Amino acid sequence: DTDNVLDRWILAKLNLLVKEVTENMDKYDTVRAGRPIQDFIDELSTWYVRRSRDRFKGDDEEDKQCALATLRECLLTLSKIMAPFTPFFAEKIYRTIDCGLQTTDSQRSVHLQEWPEYDEKMINDKAINEMTIARKIVELGLSLRAEAGVRVRQPLSKLQVAGCKLPEDLLQIISEELNVKNVELRDKELDNNLKIKEDGDLKVGLDINITLELKKEGLLREVVRTINQMRKEQKLTIKDHVVVEYKTADAELKQVFEDFVEELKKSVLAGDVVETEQASSLAEIEIDGKKVQLRVFCG
Repeated sequence: DTDNVLDRWILAKLNLLVKEVTENMDKYDTVRAGRPIQDFIDELSTWYVRRSRDRFKGDDEEDKQCALATLRECLLTLSKIMAPFTPFFAEKIYRTIDCGLQTTDSQRSVHLQEWPEYDEKMINDKAINEMTIARKIVELGLSLRAEAGVRVRQPLSKLQVAGCKLPEDLLQIISEELNVKNVELRDKELDNNLKIKEDGDLKVGLDINITLELKKEGLLREVVRTINQMRKEQKLTIKDHVVVEYKTADAELKQVFEDFVEELKKSVLAGDVVETEQASSLAEIEIDGKKVQLRVFCG
């Protein structure tokens, strides 16, 4: 059992998938039976896995194991459901995930497994509907950001939503997806100073005013992204802790390095972040129109 909203949602979708595919296969309607599989794969990869990445590598061991167990259950069941449609790919998934079996085991083939059964109690309509609403809110919020020309890496202060009720854990997901400090649920009216979009009864308002502090946080994210890209180009792994040297004449960017040094070290796995006058070995980079020289090396 798991209390995580993402786990409950994806397991509800998994059981619904088994139900839909089974019912259509029993009718020999392979076209309708195959359609939900693609939708489930998309939701599993672009929403569940992406949203659970921090859980997979987090320090909360219990939550980590719940996330891994849920993903394993989804992939094993999915491989069995896919087997009649994509036999070789389904076999590859099954053998990769069920690696605890010996290669000589006669059952080590997805095509020798029992067809999965669904649990009607696991098809939680409330969890499915609430996640659908949350994803729609994210979609509307991203659209508002795009129209305003504000990148997702730039934090914003608040998002207001009217026309729905959602639990706190889903509001947290919306907050993280849209990179806003607060998500407020309203009964009807939204503040007048917000950019607003509507979808049926759902109304979403985004505050696009960027304060100095929010701008600094946005610059920090750009710096983190730039340094992590440099790590990637040097083929460094999470085991490699680095030293970051920087030099910049931009006062605002320099302030970001100084004010957020601890957060920066944690985000780029750096033992130290230091200002230097030795510019010869530093790469010159432009971040949000501001010039900075950087060097990343194992130290």
